[in-house]
Amino acid sequence: MSTSPPYDGLPTPNPQSGFVRPGEKLRFVQKLQASEINWPLSPLREPCEDPRRPALTPFLVIPAKSGDVGARPLLPDQPVLFNASVQILDKDDKPVFNPKAVTPAMPFYTLTCQVANLGSLGAFGGIMEFYVDKAATFDNVGTGLKPHVVGYAGFSVSPGETKTVKCGNKWKPTTDLEAAGTTLVHAYDAFSDRMTNRFNALTDRHVGRRDNIDGQWEGKESVTSQILVLPGGTSPTPAVRPIRIVIKQDKVEVYYADKAGAFAAAFDNAVLTIVKGLAQFSTKDGDASFRRTWTLTLTPGGLGFMWDRRPPDGGIPGLPSMFDSQMLVGSGTLPRK
Repeated sequence: MSTSPPYDGLPTPNPQSGFVRPGEKLRFVQKLQASEINWPLSPLREPCEDPRRPALTPFLVIPAKSGDVGARPLLPDQPVLFNASVQILDKDDKPVFNPKAVTPAMPFYTLTCQVANLGSLGAFGGIMEFYVDKAATFDNVGTGLKPHVVGYAGFSVSPGETKTVKCGNKWKPTTDLEAAGTTLVHAYDAFSDRMTNRFNALTDRHVGRRDNIDGQWEGKESVTSQILVLPGGTSPTPAVRPIRIVIKQDKVEVYYADKAGAFAAAFDNAVLTIVKGLAQFSTKDGDASFRRTWTLTLTPGGLGFMWDRRPPDGGIPGLPSMFDSQMLVGSGTLPRK
């Protein structure tokens, strides 16, 4: 004697109709399981590794120097702490090279930063964060120190485009100490190109930092001659001597020490300029026919410098030809005094 299931008030489903009772598998599931298809399908899909279809993303960089493609970490002799993309503008929108030119008497200043998109997709959710604080605060931010934020700005930048973005708030320092602080900027896309190491300009392309380069730097330089063989067949040996470089608001002074250790000015005052992200200036060397071209970089180890002395094109009348091709090169890293 067969027994029937208890009556639940629902009509008995017809196997040919496709309807099933609540909670039962649908008819097509039974057919799929009976087929060669691996059912249920895996929710994970194999990643696309087709090189012809690369991922489309922005690639934002605060250029540390001309030609910066965003490779990090930066080398120690590159402008890690002196990024020319970060600028301070006065009330007339003119760049202020030396932060010591900033005074509380000025109505306000504007912080700006250049950002380049080297990716294949536009960055439409760009955010810039502008900070000014002591260099030590940024160096030790992992210990709980919180740098002072000046303001924010939104931006969008197309692929292959470089854009200068202004801080949304004006900056007005109240003390000389604040005016001499370090300026640091974050630039990232909140949706598709985020930062990895906040406040670290050495390892993160989204971070631009500009410390003060002003002040007195003192140490030793090494000088070599690029001429291969001197008369008599002797080769030059590097000369090492004390040097002092003083960077002021509107000029640079270079001093060398004599045998007694006293420093005396070596050249006329020079004007410092920014060329391709590096600080450069030029000085006369003895005879006005010779000039030295100096390049400065601010590194974690101090003020790095390099100069070369070249004779003018065509040589110097009255001097042997061997002097026409002679080039002196000097370099060193100076701590701040």
